Amino acid sequence: MTSSLRPCQIAECKQSSLALCYCCQQNLCRFHLIQHADAINDSLTPLADKINLLLDQLVSFDPPYLKQIETWRVEAHRTVDSFCNRQRQELIDNVREQQKNELNRLRQTLVELMKEQATTQDHVESLTKSIQKIEDKLAELQCLQLNIQPLMINTNLIDVATLQKNLFPLQPVHRTFSSASSGWFPLAKNENHLIFHDKYNFCLLDKNLSIVKNLPWMTSYTNEIIDICWSSTLAQFIAVTSDQILTISDSTMIVQELQIFSKKTWRRVTCTDTTLFLTENGYGTSVYVYALLPKIQFIKKWQPPETCMENEILWDVQVHDKTLGVIRYSRQSTKRYVELCSSTTFERLWSVEIDGGEKCCPIRCGEWIVCDFLNQSLIHVSNDGKILKTISYYPTAFNTIQWNDELAILTKEGIKFHKL
Repeated sequence: MTSSLRPCQIAECKQSSLALCYCCQQNLCRFHLIQHADAINDSLTPLADKINLLLDQLVSFDPPYLKQIETWRVEAHRTVDSFCNRQRQELIDNVREQQKNELNRLRQTLVELMKEQATTQDHVESLTKSIQKIEDKLAELQCLQLNIQPLMINTNLIDVATLQKNLFPLQPVHRTFSSASSGWFPLAKNENHLIFHDKYNFCLLDKNLSIVKNLPWMTSYTNEIIDICWSSTLAQFIAVTSDQILTISDSTMIVQELQIFSKKTWRRVTCTDTTLFLTENGYGTSVYVYALLPKIQFIKKWQPPETCMENEILWDVQVHDKTLGVIRYSRQSTKRYVELCSSTTFERLWSVEIDGGEKCCPIRCGEWIVCDFLNQSLIHVSNDGKILKTISYYPTAFNTIQWNDELAILTKEGIKFHKL
């Protein structure tokens, strides 16, 4: 009699099938059915691990835009405090000072009258009236009624923009600030302003790309500014020339020299909220680290081989959160690398070779843009050190910076702005 049992469909298995697996639609024997079920169950383990990993990430979730919100909160508090101080000064402090001066005048008059022993009834009545006026003024201030409107917060003050997944190709240029290049390429920003060097001046632009301040440089200073960054702690820009470290106020454009080190040839400057980093120019680059709080004070010096080899130079160093983006060039091999280092130890977190590049800039999500002006290109590097894409850019990009939701690219013709 012919058996009605079907053979197991696993290759080289001679057993009869016991059941149909509805997942793969195969007839399987008991052994392979159990084996198949175990394999499916085992596939759940990495999924469980992934869920646990994501849960851990959610616990420590701290994206960079939260720092942006915190910065906005601090600035908003500062604005409210400034407004309240102005109102207090107008309402009380100015009047208090006026009345205090008047009382001191009356006191001096009394002293003189008592000294001269020539007081008349007119003197007494005049002093009495003056004192009464001050009493009336103080009583008036004491009973002053204020009509204070509640502070209304526009819920659209913080706009959540959707970023395109791929940075390249860049969005079309949507606005331009035309300016002749100085031949030097410092570029920096704070929340409200962008600062750069045109042919003759240091220019401070507002968000509408209007020049709010001009600092004549070529006629006032002998050395070119090589690099510049914004310090939120000092509330000033910090700039370096070949032999000076300067601060520039964004409200007055007053320049002051920081006397924190001498007889060094500087190349780059960058800073966090608490720490200032300065690099020497030349091969075998050293990095000098300073505390910004409670005062500017030297902490330590990183030098070869921590920073690079003696025949290598750090073309650029830029801060991002608790890391430093670095462009390192080897004179011996003529190779260049973009690297991410710890801002506390200078330990390399990742390193990737690039065809060229002189300036780097952190952008969204911990990614980086490298300006390679020798090859007239921009390089997009991921936050884990992979080259995502390289594009040509004309006119040549000398420097770039993320300013709010825009990528500002400095060229010989001025600054071009692309939406991110």
